[in-house]
Amino acid sequence: MYDLVDNIFYIYFFACIVILNYSVFGRRQKLMLIQIATFSMAVMGGMGSKVLCISLAVVLFILEEYLTTDKVKLQLVTKFWPKLLDFGYNFIFQDSGIWTLLALMCNSYFVSKQAGELLGNPAGKYLPKMLSIGLFAVGMHRLSSGGFEISTFSGMKQRFESVPFRKADYLDAALCEKMNLLADIEDKSYFDRENTYNWISGEFIRYRFFRRQSLEIPGKEKKRWYFFLKKCIRYIKAYGVISFLKKGRAELHWSFQGVRPVHWLKMVFKRGYATLEMQLIRNIGIERGYEKDKYMVRRKIFEVIYSYIFFSGLKSHYGVIRMGGREHFKKMILYVYLYSVDTKINGRQIDPLISVFSDGEGGVPYNGWETMPMELFFVLYLGLNHRDIYPSRVALYENIILKYDMNPGIILTLAKKIEEKEMTHLSVKEKNLREEKNIVRIEDENVFRQEEYPMYVINGTTVPVILDNIYYGPNEWPSYGISECRKFAGMVYFKIWGELFTSFGDTDDNLIPMDTSLKERSITPEHVKYYISRSYPGSAIRICDEIYGNDLQGGKKHSQILLEVLENGLILYESNDVRTEIAEYSWEEYADKYGVYGYFKYIKCPYFRCLPWDSR
Repeated sequence: MYDLVDNIFYIYFFACIVILNYSVFGRRQKLMLIQIATFSMAVMGGMGSKVLCISLAVVLFILEEYLTTDKVKLQLVTKFWPKLLDFGYNFIFQDSGIWTLLALMCNSYFVSKQAGELLGNPAGKYLPKMLSIGLFAVGMHRLSSGGFEISTFSGMKQRFESVPFRKADYLDAALCEKMNLLADIEDKSYFDRENTYNWISGEFIRYRFFRRQSLEIPGKEKKRWYFFLKKCIRYIKAYGVISFLKKGRAELHWSFQGVRPVHWLKMVFKRGYATLEMQLIRNIGIERGYEKDKYMVRRKIFEVIYSYIFFSGLKSHYGVIRMGGREHFKKMILYVYLYSVDTKINGRQIDPLISVFSDGEGGVPYNGWETMPMELFFVLYLGLNHRDIYPSRVALYENIILKYDMNPGIILTLAKKIEEKEMTHLSVKEKNLREEKNIVRIEDENVFRQEEYPMYVINGTTVPVILDNIYYGPNEWPSYGISECRKFAGMVYFKIWGELFTSFGDTDDNLIPMDTSLKERSITPEHVKYYISRSYPGSAIRICDEIYGNDLQGGKKHSQILLEVLENGLILYESNDVRTEIAEYSWEEYADKYGVYGYFKYIKCPYFRCLPWDSR
């Protein structure tokens, strides 16, 4: 009996080899023939289902991993663990082998016997056999349809090496800066993960829970959960539990974005929580089925598995053949990334990303694109997730904008120009770009504001944006609620100037001298224009019905931050009992709304210390 089984196994093994070497059929057709032959042997009783399950898995593993015709695969995948991962993924998701295994198990004598006993009917033992035929038919259909198909290792390596990455100077400061910007926006752990390529790794976990916390800027170490809970408590105190349950989600929209578990899971499997290597492998490794949501899970699993197999194997391979630049392998991946992925700027798709620097005739991107302004790369990187680029979204990247000394107005203008196809051939250099009068309007050296967008940079600090009652910006900025306007103004003032202002008016940073009469301090259109037109953006304004003592004195009182002085009015950043907002007023509108507060108590700014009292 055992001799017969051994003989049949040898015949089965060599039959599989013959089928794989038959050049008339494609890969899927060959695998289908092997699985049909295997299932037929089980149905006819040539071999037991258990033996056939093991034989099918072992034979396919040997044929796919050791006797494969993909020579690049043999070069890159040399260790047993990556081979097992590669075979497991293909067996389950590509070759439909899992369906054949289920069909063989349902066809087994054990399952048939148990079904007959369970159903108490002799005919019940035939139900698993019918089920096995159905499972096998489903597997063969999925195998032949090929809705989701991945590339061979030869194809992936060919696409990777089609980019001229060997000619790049990875020590060039301009190129390194562009790569660092990409990592800061898309994958902050990128350069900390020296030897791993996805988020299932010890290096990523160490970065996420230890290294990242050590890199937090002082004062920003509190997490989103803290600010979320703090804001919920404030809202409930101000408006009650019922109002919170009905309207809290809309009012606290920015907070919920960071803590919703369902949102997090959708981002993991749709587009998000993917390292740069995972993003690249799906661009060079998926032949068909990338855009379909029904393949979302297998696509994400592919990214995790093959980012590890391909890039670790490629790095080792370059070491074996002694190819130069292996020490810059991470930068090499980013260079290929720029030539491989697409971006979408407000509906306009650019594929690949680097083609925006083409020669104007659809040719290969010219050398020297590394010297283009950082704002342009920032726009291209923001479009990687295909979301629109608008002021409130740009404001979320305040720290990155300041780190690389970028101008938010230029960022938004470039996005608009690319969207409208006004910028297809970029031959202008950074200096000329910044000096174009139709791009930006710089009113003074400390404040930038573009008329089309509510974006402000005061003394090197980007002021967050409030649009439609929704806050956009770093977590520690928002603060609103009953009697918190003073706290808010003090916090914003400190962010801008790096110092606090006192609650008393008799200080040298106050625009209004203490001997100024109440009549001259009254909030009228003339006085508003007089004081505000002499003030600087970033000034703290205190209006109150009591000008003496600290800010606790008085009945009606309010604090504001001046963002910009207009020709016929002003723009304020303030927090009141309802919301935090950026608001524009004419001189008359301001006086009508805030005249009930009585007087200007003080208008403070560090610049006033440099001015004598008689010139203020």
